[in-house]
Amino acid sequence: MKASKIIDEITEGKGNLGVYWVARVPKGWQLFAFPGDSRDHSDVWEEKMVPRLAQEWDVREEPLQLLTYAFPRGRVARSMGKYVIANGEDLKPSMGVNQQQIEQAFGLTGAKWEYDDHERVSEYDKEEIRNLLGIEENWEAVA
Repeated sequence: MKASKIIDEITEGKGNLGVYWVARVPKGWQLFAFPGDSRDHSDVWEEKMVPRLAQEWDVREEPLQLLTYAFPRGRVARSMGKYVIANGEDLKPSMGVNQQQIEQAFGLTGAKWEYDDHERVSEYDKEEIRNLLGIEENWEAVA
């Protein structure tokens, strides 16, 4: 399935740092990029992702609140003057979103992609969101 949008929202604080998710919506996988918002994933998830997913799936927000690790995600940071994208290496071609699209969402080209175990999809969160939203499709996660 193809991503329906590359950038979901550009926050007021324009910049190349930030967080992203590749989340399942009813029409397929979609990139939700938040350039300029480099807060913790949990804060961005609760404030921006939960309302959007609740609207997309027509569900209540409350059950989504703690499922921050349900979908592939990452963080754009600067290290020694270079942009680095920390990720869980769980982005798959079938999701229709690739590294180049994520870089473009943050105004980058040729960023260094680094594996970060903290960014991995959680099996528990993934199964909870699949059950809550009725998603039959499965994706990689760790216990």
